[in-house]
Amino acid sequence: MKKYESSEKGEMVMAKIFRILTLLVAASMLLWIAGCGGDDDDDNCADNVPPTVTLSPNGGAIGSNTIITATFNKAVETVTATGASPTSTDKKAWTFTLPVGDGQTVVVEGTDSCDEKGSATATFNVGAPDTTAPSLVGGDCEPANNDDGVDPADVKEIVLAFSEDIKDATVTSFEPEAKVQAKAAGSKVTISFLGNFSLGNEQEVVVKLTVTDASGNSADIDYGFTTMAKE
Repeated sequence: MKKYESSEKGEMVMAKIFRILTLLVAASMLLWIAGCGGDDDDDNCADNVPPTVTLSPNGGAIGSNTIITATFNKAVETVTATGASPTSTDKKAWTFTLPVGDGQTVVVEGTDSCDEKGSATATFNVGAPDTTAPSLVGGDCEPANNDDGVDPADVKEIVLAFSEDIKDATVTSFEPEAKVQAKAAGSKVTISFLGNFSLGNEQEVVVKLTVTDASGNSADIDYGFTTMAKE
């Protein structure tokens, strides 16, 4: 009887040891997975690719107070620019200005945490500070400003055209009442409808928005058109 009890106790001890070893192995695996899989793409350099960058404005005539933005597709640790000192708040969008001078070819290069480099080049003619606010180019808008008889089925979004590149755009009023979103890209501002909103016939569309260029000059813009009557 004692021999049987001793054997049973030994089996229980071995079972406890096995469970402890299993838990330790499982914990070690979790720590390894967290350490290897918890990093973002920038820290996994095995198959890393160089960052890409776009400049806005991307060359041309600008004022010395124009803020040039270099936007990377991922975070970069350092950025250099010919004749400038870029700064950043999120490591993806870096900004800088240039001194007065014509024909300034600027090379912007960013380096990520894997030491991969990406660059972009543009040439600028930099003049006096820009104090002119952007203006609407009504005829280039889609639909054109003040247009009449617009087919509502053709208006999936509204595209506004401006005299210069726009950095920020905010819709302050939209009629008929709807939720919309404005996005600036180059000299265009696209207003998209949110939800299931769509225009109907015999509607007067009136849009008010505030736009700001890269030099900080802002303008309040009025735009509108009228949709066609029902057939």
